[in-house]
Amino acid sequence: MFTRQKIISAFKHGIAGFLVFLSIIVVAKFLNHIIFGGDKLIIESKDLLLALLGFFYLVFVKSIEDYNAARNHHFQNKN
Repeated sequence: MFTRQKIISAFKHGIAGFLVFLSIIVVAKFLNHIIFGGDKLIIESKDLLLALLGFFYLVFVKSIEDYNAARNHHFQNKN
């Protein structure tokens, strides 16, 4: 049911999710730095962990979508 191609696809979506979450965090910190001032723009480990949640979230969502699509296809072919 899960082929290598589907697993790779899920991880690609996960990487995209990581990059999107990280980009949003960096842009928000950058705007905060510009508006409110400050000495340095710092990306903390907590920010990377939050972006990592984006990775796992999209891997999970894509895996569930692929599973449901395969299950629906299987049941349609049975009838």
